[in-house]
Amino acid sequence: MLCITWPCCNCSGTTAAALHAGIPQVVCPFMLDQFYWAERMFWIGVATEPLKRNYLLPDENDDDCVREAANMLARAIDHALSPKLKTRASEIAERLSLEDGVLEALKILKEEISCSNSTRH
Repeated sequence: MLCITWPCCNCSGTTAAALHAGIPQVVCPFMLDQFYWAERMFWIGVATEPLKRNYLLPDENDDDCVREAANMLARAIDHALSPKLKTRASEIAERLSLEDGVLEALKILKEEISCSNSTRH
């Protein structure tokens, strides 16, 4: 399956998956850390400006409100598919693919444990 953009709430897991895949994101946070990740992805240039929840879930269920919500989402998807966002998402994915996060985490843990042990003696 091919995914050309990633509409999501922006929890840390979906954010990381989209970054690793190099896919631009359409973000709509609604709780907790999702607001942080949505803003951060927008700031680094891999996501659209975060959509407000009420843009996608209008209070009224009439045709005009639903049409407006659909148009808002369509505009966000169009923006996510822009060359600028697609290129930036690919660049970030490339940088991530060069990292060995587990190795780095182990190095940091080893250093911290060594520092902790040396301060006790």
